[in-house]
Amino acid sequence: MAVVRGANAPILQKTVINELKAEHAVLDGTKERAEIKDPKFAHLDSDKSGDDESDAADKADEGK
Repeated sequence: MAVVRGANAPILQKTVINELKAEHAVLDGTKERAEIKDPKFAHLDSDKSGDDESDAADKADEGK
């Protein structure tokens, strides 16, 4: 992920090309996609893991 501030066309073009190269490398399997975690959304990750556990418990209860 990259950020370009302003309307500097040469830098914008260079950034887009570099990001596309990186994405093509991910698709080819020669590079891994970096995971970016925003601290403002950290509560969503903890909620998500809790939902999975409750869903598993609900399914176990249904089987009894």
